[in-house]
Amino acid sequence: MNSQKEFTLQRLKDAFERLRAGKPERTKADGKVSIKRVNDEAGLSQGAIYYYKAFVEELRAEIRIIEAERERRQVVDDMGLNLSTEAKLRLERDREKRLKIEYRDQVKNLKQLSDKIIAENVSLAFRCRELQDELCRASAMKVTPIGR
Repeated sequence: MNSQKEFTLQRLKDAFERLRAGKPERTKADGKVSIKRVNDEAGLSQGAIYYYKAFVEELRAEIRIIEAERERRQVVDDMGLNLSTEAKLRLERDREKRLKIEYRDQVKNLKQLSDKIIAENVSLAFRCRELQDELCRASAMKVTPIGR
């Protein structure tokens, strides 16, 4: 079973690489990359990719990077020769400011999530300690079985 999961995960990774390279085998070669497209390119049943949560999270991050790069190229292409170098630099600066704000928000959200995980971990560790103490007390008692 484990080797089957590894094989499927490798199929997903290969499908993503083909889409990124612009050479898909099962989907349209229009340069678009999405979770559904990777799933379809890998030849899996609908939604099967979501069983691989870690891969999906990595994929989402990669897709964001690809989208940002595509957007940057689009802005530069749209500017063409009509805008001066100074105007192009201003547009790029504004885009970078927007990305910086988005990244700060992501870091803030990740810190909050990390704090929640740490709090839950401490709570679970405390509960384990309570149960250990209770178990020690119970084993220290002399228990006599009830006869039938």
